[in-house]
Amino acid sequence: MKNILLCVSGMSPQVVTETLYYLTQKQKVTINKIIVFTTTEGKSRIETMLRGQNGFLRRFCDSYGIDTSTLPLEIELVTGKNGEELPDIRTKEENELCLSQLVNLVKKLTSEEENNLFASMAGGRKTMGIFLSFAMELFARKNDSLTHVLISPSELESSPDFGFLPNTETFQATTGFGENKTLKTFYSKDIQIEVEEVPFFRMRQNKKLFDHYKGLENINKIREVIQTEIDTHVVEPE
Repeated sequence: MKNILLCVSGMSPQVVTETLYYLTQKQKVTINKIIVFTTTEGKSRIETMLRGQNGFLRRFCDSYGIDTSTLPLEIELVTGKNGEELPDIRTKEENELCLSQLVNLVKKLTSEEENNLFASMAGGRKTMGIFLSFAMELFARKNDSLTHVLISPSELESSPDFGFLPNTETFQATTGFGENKTLKTFYSKDIQIEVEEVPFFRMRQNKKLFDHYKGLENINKIREVIQTEIDTHVVEPE
C-alpha cells in the first residue's frame, strides 16, 4: 500500500513539511510520495524553500533519519486554457480551471487501489483549499483523509524559518514583519503542530450517485448531476 500526501500550496510551502512531520512522527504513517498542487510562483517557493540543499524537506529528513530518496516530491501545476502554466489564480476562468484540474487529480489518485490519500488543504489560496475539499467529497474513499495544520504559537505560522518541529531542544526563527521583524529563540517543547482532520461528505459511498458522475470530465456537469439528485430527494418539512 502506498501512502500519498497531497498538498495545495502557495507562497508558504512549509505546510508540506509541517503536515509531513505530524503524519510521520506523531501518527507514525510512512509517506511514500508527496504531490504539491500549485502555481508557477508557488513552484518557485517550493524549489528554494523545500527542495533546496538547505530546504525544509532535506532538513526534515536529516533530522528524523529518513532517506530522501524514499520520499519523492512531485509538483502539479495549474494550467490555463491553452496549457500555459499559471503564476496565480485570480480570474473566474482560472478558478474554474483550477477546480477542474484538482478534481481530476484527486480522481486519478483515488482510482488507484494501492493508494491511501492524505490530502492537506492548509496551503495556497483559500479557494484552493475549498476546491480540494470539493474534490475529496466527490472521490475520496473510506481510508482517505482531508486535514488542516495548526501551529502554536501562531507567530510561527508566518515565519520563513519554521517548517517542522526540529529534533533539538531549541531553535531560532524570524517572526513579525517590517519594523517588527525579530529573531527569536523557541523551546521545542513549547511548540505544537496539530493536524486536524476535516469532516466532509463522501459521496462516492452512494454507488448509484457515483456511477452517474464518475465518468464525467466537465465539473459543471458533475455539479448538475449531484444537484439534480439532491433536489429529487428533498423531503419537505411536515
